[in-house]
Amino acid sequence: MNQDNVSIRSRLLPLDGLRGFAALSVVISHLGINIESIVASPVANFFFRMISSGTTAVQLFFVLSGFLMAYLYPVVSSSFDFLSKRYLRIMPLYGTIVIFIWWNQFHSYDNFWKNSSALLILSLLVHVIWRCLSFLKKGKLIFILFLLFQLVYFIFSLTLMPDLVSQSAVNLNNFQKDILYMLSNLSMTMYLQKRLIVLSGVFWSLVPEMIFYLIYPFIVVPVVSRLNPQKPWLVLVVCLAVIKALFDLDAVSGSFYSVHGIFISRMSGFIIGLIIGRIYLNQGRLWHKLETFLSRPLINLTVLAIFLTALGLELPDRYYQIREYVAFHFLGLSLIFGLTVMAALAAKSWLGRLFSQRFLVFLGMISFSLYLIHPFVISQISEFAFWGKLSSQLTIGWFNLVKILIVGGLCVGVAGMLYWLIERLNFTSKQPKLNLVESVKPEHLWQKTILPTLVAAIAIIWIYSGDYSPSLIMARHSLTNLAGQADKFEFKAKEANLSVVLLSLDYVRDPEVKRNEDGENTQLVFTLLDHDNQILFVSTRSAQKVEGQPQFPFGFPSLADSKGKKYFVKISLINAGLSDEIHINKSLGMVTQYLTEKNLSPKYLTNLIYHRLIFVLSYPQAWLALALIIFYFTSQTSSSGPKDFWLII
Repeated sequence: MNQDNVSIRSRLLPLDGLRGFAALSVVISHLGINIESIVASPVANFFFRMISSGTTAVQLFFVLSGFLMAYLYPVVSSSFDFLSKRYLRIMPLYGTIVIFIWWNQFHSYDNFWKNSSALLILSLLVHVIWRCLSFLKKGKLIFILFLLFQLVYFIFSLTLMPDLVSQSAVNLNNFQKDILYMLSNLSMTMYLQKRLIVLSGVFWSLVPEMIFYLIYPFIVVPVVSRLNPQKPWLVLVVCLAVIKALFDLDAVSGSFYSVHGIFISRMSGFIIGLIIGRIYLNQGRLWHKLETFLSRPLINLTVLAIFLTALGLELPDRYYQIREYVAFHFLGLSLIFGLTVMAALAAKSWLGRLFSQRFLVFLGMISFSLYLIHPFVISQISEFAFWGKLSSQLTIGWFNLVKILIVGGLCVGVAGMLYWLIERLNFTSKQPKLNLVESVKPEHLWQKTILPTLVAAIAIIWIYSGDYSPSLIMARHSLTNLAGQADKFEFKAKEANLSVVLLSLDYVRDPEVKRNEDGENTQLVFTLLDHDNQILFVSTRSAQKVEGQPQFPFGFPSLADSKGKKYFVKISLINAGLSDEIHINKSLGMVTQYLTEKNLSPKYLTNLIYHRLIFVLSYPQAWLALALIIFYFTSQTSSSGPKDFWLII
């Protein structure tokens, strides 16, 4: 493909088909079909799982999104224009569905057709307003206002919102809560609070997508442009470093209330897609070698088999609570999906022709609308009295087949309506030109990226400090098991007044086993012992309380003379079933906290800053993050910019 002929108007049909397949898989997975009622065969069950693995298919969306960002925006000359375009691509449809689902949840009509009519009226209203704003050329103003709203509500969620939320409920009246739920979902900050309602389970995937858009012009493009063209191995090093940073962020994300539900580590799919997109875009030597290999029919068949097998072997539910397993699982899936994308794009690839079928391409075109609206359609149709009559007249197998056709067809129909009325709208018909020749000047890059880079450095100190109370000094310890005692660890206190021990814990259980709300079935026991194995402190609490808190604190009365002494920590479960276990993340180690005086004297502040820096630098992953920032500032940008580097590979 000649670079001069590249146009972002051209569509890569195999990618549309892959996106359509992923959307179809998500929809089928939410229909709740028992395939064994149709064909009682393990083989049929496995093949059905291949086309109904919704959780896995979302990772394919991430890989495709990363690919398209690299393909459409290899250079971002205006961060404002880039973000404006991406926001205005997502927010009209997303905002419409948020408002509709919120209104429907609290003010619902009594049947699907009335609710669908209301959705149609709302969509027409948005369509007319959008056209008027387009005529008045107010698109950028709407973008700025929404960005300000998102920022203000984000700050509100982190500062004032915790005062309104208790452990059991939101301390507001019903009307205030209704407004709060809608605004938090509309601004995509709903995952910052434990007790706020997420209006749709599929909204979670839009948050990492939006994060990727926000960092793309400020971090991704500048980092790529600073890679040394004479050191292609640096690409692999940087990518591995970024993926490792995502894994670390995922591990600590649970401390931000319920943001652990986003699974930040799954953003590794964007990184894999980004690499593939840059390689494909520039058609260098590496791509030609890959294309020659991947275009072979036998290789196509092998890639398709690996792709479908990865979908069919979806991760068991119980492991979704062990975050490091989840991170590596979805990284592996991203690599498989990336291989599938490359094989589909190879010239004369029958895999590409397979995913270029019109039906899949059409589903790919409306996939965003289909993804957002299908849970509402499925939930509404399930309440039809018609289904009860139909199920009494048909066998279970035939009933499930009819359900797939009718419900799936209605999902596609409603999504098509939303696509034509809202999703296709844009404030301008002009598309930004794809610039592969001009590169951003190094001094311009420096000016544009210095602020986000400094913010990133401060964020590293903040994140890797773990706890942000100014009255605490912290220390990190590697977890050393005592021989023959897997649940017992020893450490040496580094300061006086030891008062808190933090461990990274995951409570793993079978979700099908019912427990009462207080979690009395399984209790977590923390025991602190001195060097003579004498018990100093015992704490018992519900094992369920550790869920979603990557650094779970165990506090006890301060030990004034703790400095330099050896202690033991023991973690155990009581009343545990066969499916219950506590998983301790040893890679994060153990953190101890020491109570100090609460004053703001220069001596205390100096001591505090010193200990915090030492604490952060004791974490190996923090060195990796700091190395990325050093590379960011010191690496030289070639005169020919990012184009020449990617042509080399």
